[in-house]
Amino acid sequence: MKKKYHTILFFIVLLILSSVACKKPTQGSEPADHPPIVHTTPPDNFSALTSDSSTNSYFLRDVPLTSPYIAQRGWEGVPAIGIKDSILYAAWYCGKKGEEVGNYITISKSKDWGKTWINNSVIIASKNDFDRQIDPSLWDDKFGNLHLSWTSVSGGWDGGLRGVWNIMIKEENNQTVMTKPVRMFSGEMSVKPTSIGADSSTMIFPVFGPGLLSNTWNGLPSTPTPIDLDGPILYKSQYNESTKTILTPAFLSKIPVVLSKRNYDEEMVVANNDTLYTAVNRELDGLYMTHSKNAGLTWDVPSKLTSLGPLAASRPFFGKLRSGNIILIVNNATWRTKLTAFLSTDNGKSWPYNLVIDNDPIYGSSYPALTEDNTGQLYVCYDQGRGEAGIGRIILSKFTEADIIGNKKNNIYTKIICSFSSLR
Repeated sequence: MKKKYHTILFFIVLLILSSVACKKPTQGSEPADHPPIVHTTPPDNFSALTSDSSTNSYFLRDVPLTSPYIAQRGWEGVPAIGIKDSILYAAWYCGKKGEEVGNYITISKSKDWGKTWINNSVIIASKNDFDRQIDPSLWDDKFGNLHLSWTSVSGGWDGGLRGVWNIMIKEENNQTVMTKPVRMFSGEMSVKPTSIGADSSTMIFPVFGPGLLSNTWNGLPSTPTPIDLDGPILYKSQYNESTKTILTPAFLSKIPVVLSKRNYDEEMVVANNDTLYTAVNRELDGLYMTHSKNAGLTWDVPSKLTSLGPLAASRPFFGKLRSGNIILIVNNATWRTKLTAFLSTDNGKSWPYNLVIDNDPIYGSSYPALTEDNTGQLYVCYDQGRGEAGIGRIILSKFTEADIIGNKKNNIYTKIICSFSSLR
C-alpha cells in the first residue's frame, strides 16, 4: 500500500513541476517560444554561409540574372549602408511587387568607395514562399566588426515573434563571409542602433511593433502584435570584453507616441550625453521628437518637430557624427521629396545648416541611411521609385560636414548603386 501511495505522490509532484515550467512569461519579457540567443560565436568564425534553419533562409551566391530574385524583381527599397576594411556594403530588401510574402534581402559591395558596385553579392531569401526577410540594418560594434541585422517574419506579420536576427560580415578571398545568425529580440528594427559612451560600450537598439490588431496585413495572413511589443521599444546591451561579443539585449523602455497620429514608428535615438537622450519618431503628419533625462528609462510627451518646415511622414536618419555634431536627414516637404541633411553643432538645440541631397520631382526619395569613414566622409544611401517600372533605384550620395555647412550642392557625389534597368 505504501508503494502505491509513493507512486501517486510522485505523479502529483511531477504535475506541479510541469505546471511551473509551463507558466507564461510576465509582461515585458521575451515570448517563451522565441527566447533570445546569446551571441557566443567568436568574431573570427566566419564562413561562406549557404543556409540557416533558425531563420528558415538561404544565403545565395553567384545568382544569375535569370534567377527570379533578379529577373522578376519589381520592388526594392529600405536600404542600409556600412563599411568594413575599406569596403562599402549596402543592403536592402526586395520583392516581385511590393511588401509581400517572399521578400528577400540583397547585399551589394564596393571596393572603390562607391564608384562601382558588385550587386547581389549575397541574397538572403526564405526557404518557402510564405516567409519574409526584411529591414536590413548595417552597424559597427566597438571592436570594429560590421553587423547586419534584419527582421525575419512568418507570413505578412507574425506579431514580431520570430524577431530580429544578426550576423557579422566581411570580405575573404573576394567573397562575402558571415557568422551564423543569432536571434537578438522580438519586434522589428530597420535603423542603426545607438552607441553610448566614449568607448561605445553600451548599445541602444530601437525596435518597434506595428499596432496591428487584425489577422491580416496587406491581404496576407497575420498575427496581431502582442501588447508588450506594440509601440516603439528600446533594448539595451553591453559587451563581454573577454569574448568581444554583445550580451543579450534587455528591455529598457517604451517611447510614448501620439496614438491618434501613430504610423510605423521607426524611431531613432541620439545620446546627447550620458543621461540625456533624444528620439525622433515618424508619425502620420510628420516627425515627432521626445527627450529622456535619465538615460532612456522614461520619456517626455512627444512634440511635433516644426522648426524645420514641412517634414514628410517617412523614416529619417538621426545620428551623431564623429565630430560630435548631430545630423538629421529627412524629406523637407509634405511628401517624399527634397531629401535634406540638417546639421546641429549645439547638441540638437538648433539646426542652422542644411544641404539638399536629392530633389527628384517625379519619383522622390526616401529612407536614408548613413555611415561615416575615418576621414569624415559621409555616405548616404536611399531609395527612389521603389515599385516604379524601370526605376527601383538605390542611390549613394557622398559629401562632408563642410559641404553641409557651406551648402555646397556641387560637391555631392551621386551614384546609382542598383536599378531595375541595370538588372535587365
